[in-house]
Amino acid sequence: MRAPTACVCVIPLNINKDLKFSFDSQQLEYSVEEFWSWAFSSITTPVIRGVMVEFILAQHLIDQADQIVRKRVLDLTHQVPALGQIAKGLRDTYGSQPHGDVFDLQLTWGVTIEIKSTSNRDTWRLNKTCRWNMAKDKNKAEKIFPAQYYILAVVENDPQAGLTHLNLPDAEFYVCSGRTLDTNIKASQKSVGFSKFSKYSVRCDFRNLVPTLYELQRQEHERVSKLLIAGWKQPNPPSFTSTFYPLAVETNGAVTSGWYAGSNGTVHNVMPLHHPWAKGVTPDWRDWEAAGFKYEPEV
Repeated sequence: MRAPTACVCVIPLNINKDLKFSFDSQQLEYSVEEFWSWAFSSITTPVIRGVMVEFILAQHLIDQADQIVRKRVLDLTHQVPALGQIAKGLRDTYGSQPHGDVFDLQLTWGVTIEIKSTSNRDTWRLNKTCRWNMAKDKNKAEKIFPAQYYILAVVENDPQAGLTHLNLPDAEFYVCSGRTLDTNIKASQKSVGFSKFSKYSVRCDFRNLVPTLYELQRQEHERVSKLLIAGWKQPNPPSFTSTFYPLAVETNGAVTSGWYAGSNGTVHNVMPLHHPWAKGVTPDWRDWEAAGFKYEPEV
C-alpha cells in the first residue's frame, strides 16, 4: 500500500547536517548542522516551540497510524496493509516538514490533520483558510476550516531538560473535527478563539491523544459509511508504482470521481470511478473526503 501523497506545493531540498554553505564559488566552513543549532536551540521561542510540538505530534501520530486509520483503510479500500506499512509510507512522505498545504499531516485519504500549539489561551486563534484545487492549481476564494481534524496543544510551562529526555510538562490537548467547527462556527466568522474551540473539542492528556483522535475519526467513518452503497470499496489505482490521486472534482456543480494522474494544474482522470453514494444521498465535500477522496472544489 502506498501512503497518501500530500499535495505539497513546495518541494523540500534533500539536505543533511554535514553539508556546508557556499556563495557562488566561495566555499565556507559553516555547516547545516551549525545553522540548525544556531536557529532552533531557543525552543521556548513561540515560533520554534510551535514547530517542535508539530514535529513531536506528527511523528507520534505516524507511529500510531495503524491504531488510528488501519481499520478505515480495510473498510473503504481493497488494500490490506501489513502492520507498520502505513507508517513506513508516511515517513517517506513526511521526512521533512511540509509547506504550502492546508494541513500538516494526512494519515490516509480523508484523515487530514492540522496541528496547532500555544502557551497563551487568551491570545490563540484558529483562522479559516482557503482550499486548494489541485486540478487547476488555484485556491478557492471561500475561507473555511479545510482539515478534517484539528489538534491544539496547550503547553504553558517551559520544557524541562533531563539526562535523556526533554520533557514538556502538564500539556493539554484539544481535538476537534472540522465538521464540528462547520456546525458551530458561523460561516461569516473568520476565526475561532480558544474559548469556543475548546468548548466544541475533546480535551485529553498526551497519553489519550491517539485514542481520542481514533474515536473522532471512527464516528465520522461510521456516519459516512451509512451514506455509501452497501459493501462499496474504493477500487485500487491503476498501478502502485506510480502516483495516482483519488479525486472528487467539482465542475459546474457536478462532481466527477476517479483516479487522477499528473502534476498540479495538469491532472487528468485516468480511471473514472462510479459514485459510491446510496440512492437519495447528496454528499457534501466532507462526505467525499471521509469516503477516501480528496475533494477538489470548483474555483
